[in-house]
Amino acid sequence: MLDPDINFSDHNPIALTCQISVDKKAADFFDKNYDKNVAYPRWDHADLTSFYHYTGMWLEPAVSSLDTLLNQLQNGEFVQIKNAIDDIYVYIATVLNSAANLYVPRCTKNFHKFWWDEEIKQLKEESIESNNMWKTAGKPRHGLIIDRRQRCRARYRKRIRDMENPR
Repeated sequence: MLDPDINFSDHNPIALTCQISVDKKAADFFDKNYDKNVAYPRWDHADLTSFYHYTGMWLEPAVSSLDTLLNQLQNGEFVQIKNAIDDIYVYIATVLNSAANLYVPRCTKNFHKFWWDEEIKQLKEESIESNNMWKTAGKPRHGLIIDRRQRCRARYRKRIRDMENPR
């Protein structure tokens, strides 16, 4: 579970790192093109009510399967537990993916921030750095550290407003 500075949601993201072997040419292509081609879910524009009802209806069989599996185990019946858990996992993942495809719009990473540039990126980094310094110092309410934090945040936010709403 992660707690990144840029996450203002009440949800905690999860990170998974996998290592695979690919040839150098494929790796270079992937590194240069990954973010451009991936469509990310926009949960802020999702039809959450429909998502909730869809998953509620289609995940009910998974609960029944788990109950059946637990009963079989408690009764001492022979069960291939790994296969049963794998099947339930795949079913749950399929339902969640289907629901997301139906009710959560997707767009590429910079679709809504086509105006994002190096200056804003630098201001964001300074803002995060000053925020981390403020946290490390015990979140003081007065002094140079909080003044720097507030200045960095204000410059970053002003630049975003200026770019979003050019005059």
